[in-house]
Amino acid sequence: MAAEEFTNAHPALAQFWHPVAMSAEVGRVPVAGRLGGQGWAVARFDDGIAVRDGTRPAVQRRRMTYQYQAPLTATLLLEYLDADGWQFLTFTVAPEDERTCRVYQTVTGPGLADPEQAESTAKYEMSIFEEDLDLQRRALSGLEFPLDVTAELHTRADRVSVEFRRVLAAALVQR
Repeated sequence: MAAEEFTNAHPALAQFWHPVAMSAEVGRVPVAGRLGGQGWAVARFDDGIAVRDGTRPAVQRRRMTYQYQAPLTATLLLEYLDADGWQFLTFTVAPEDERTCRVYQTVTGPGLADPEQAESTAKYEMSIFEEDLDLQRRALSGLEFPLDVTAELHTRADRVSVEFRRVLAAALVQR
């Protein structure tokens, strides 16, 4: 190989370790740079440093839109603003008996026609759901939630719970 053919962007260099930034330069806000003719972003997180190739930063902006449909369905639209992508999740609860219920969850979005991507996304979303469910089980264990909001004293912090109870009680009256 002639010397003029070997440049800083030569593919052979990709297999080696290269410094991208000084440790002191890397914080929660991604540091963008170029290495080997390719864009990179480096950011520091609680569990270490993340490096992403490409031009988008490791931390992405997103918009979350929640919607509740009485009595037992909720949806979440996740919009990934920097990646120009989205996912739509549906959670529907089916009461099985006096104390238990079954939760059905769906996730749709671009790229999920690929079986590997769909399985990976489903596993990830289920892990988040299981974490949330575990937190709720521990926090709410043994508590009762009367639909009659006058049965308890409420503060401003309870407004979401009060509204949920009001909507659920109204749905039961309509039946």
